[in-house]
Amino acid sequence: MPAVLIVEDNPANRDLLERRLQRVGCRVVSLSEGREVLPVAERERPDLIILDMRLPDIDGLELTRRLKAHADLRAIPVAILTASVREEDARLAYGAGCDAFLTKPFVWADLWSKLQALLPPAARTA
Repeated sequence: MPAVLIVEDNPANRDLLERRLQRVGCRVVSLSEGREVLPVAERERPDLIILDMRLPDIDGLELTRRLKAHADLRAIPVAILTASVREEDARLAYGAGCDAFLTKPFVWADLWSKLQALLPPAARTA
């Protein structure tokens, strides 16, 4: 069962993503604030982290930098999921170290396919 950490400040978006991931067999931990990410990631050791790019306290880019700089967490794939479709934002996200830049709104089957590709092989579902 893949473990996924979601960081999304919009409750409706967070709930939708959480329910969709649970339906495909993921164990989900969700947060609404970035400042909680490092301690929760250290404790939970998720297989994948999905970050909103724009959060009220620490943005997804800075969180990605912190995760990738952390010796015990840097191998966890990070996907930025954002409403932004600007090429500049994608460039900044990849520059911060994210493994995927994904946009909202999304088609679930397409998003799930991209997320599964980020999971370690042992954590992938059928």
